Amino acid sequence: MSRKHTYASGGAHPSPMRINPYIDLRFVHIIFLPEVSGPACLAATGRTRRQNSPCFSLIATFASAEDIPAAAVAEADTVWQQRCTTCHGATGKGDGAAAAALNPKPRDFSLATWQASVTDEHIEKTILEGGQAVGLSMLMVANPDLASKPDVIKALRAHVRSLGAK
Repeated sequence: MSRKHTYASGGAHPSPMRINPYIDLRFVHIIFLPEVSGPACLAATGRTRRQNSPCFSLIATFASAEDIPAAAVAEADTVWQQRCTTCHGATGKGDGAAAAALNPKPRDFSLATWQASVTDEHIEKTILEGGQAVGLSMLMVANPDLASKPDVIKALRAHVRSLGAK
């Protein structure tokens, strides 16, 4: 017997995607870009948008509880609060207390187009090596003390990705 799953749009798909029960769905984001079409959709997502179809991007940051230990997540939360919120703000919109004095302004992590345009590796390299290492502002400081803590870097990257869903 073939099962079909119905989507909100009313369409059906004969073979639904199977989800690993160990995947932490907090880190899986589908970014919907209703204002983007044609070449802009291709630039933002790597896919073209068909006429009358939505432009979206799946941010594949499938992080399971096994991938990022709880201690690393807790340490990353502390790092975020102590180092990142000063410029990026608590919600990652680039509106931290120091942001007003900075030029260029800190990145707004909530922008779907930005989230779709960067890889996880890019985010992790920026966190570890700073803005200059990836062609961005030298005002985004490096965090060399995290080089021996890859799980903390993963947790920070997952946090940055989670801000795109808000």
